[in-house]
Amino acid sequence: MKSNQQNRLLTLSGITFALLAILLTIGCEVRILPSDDDLTSDKELDERFSEYTTFELFPADIYEQALAAGPNGFIEINLPNNNGQIWVAEVRHANTINRNAGGETGLGAHSITLEGAIKETGATARFVVSYSHFDGTIAENGRIWYVNSLSKLVTAVPQQRDQYVLYRK
Repeated sequence: MKSNQQNRLLTLSGITFALLAILLTIGCEVRILPSDDDLTSDKELDERFSEYTTFELFPADIYEQALAAGPNGFIEINLPNNNGQIWVAEVRHANTINRNAGGETGLGAHSITLEGAIKETGATARFVVSYSHFDGTIAENGRIWYVNSLSKLVTAVPQQRDQYVLYRK
């Protein structure tokens, strides 16, 4: 009798541990992101930057638009600034940077440099975009704003995210 109860306990604890392992694995792979409100009150970001705003951005969409527009066309990229306004960057496909030196192929094999201006202020804008990466700068009245993936700034091991931050140092 005691043996059956021990076997059931072992089986039950095994199932519990297996479920826990599955939940932890899913949590690690999915990496549920905090909402924008949670990110804007992030203590690490508050300590690091005097002015910043967080937002969602999809590099693959911008990359595809830049390819479709070609070197002579313009595309628009919406970036929320720290005043709650939206900057509209009108940029053109200025240069393609080929990263195929190591034999890499596919959509992420090269980056496109985008240059232009913020429509509302006339500030200059320069970005680099690939299928999975976006970063850049905006120069406005002697101030430089940077756009980077939050994964570069808040995690030790960068994860693929669509969360970005626009900030001044």
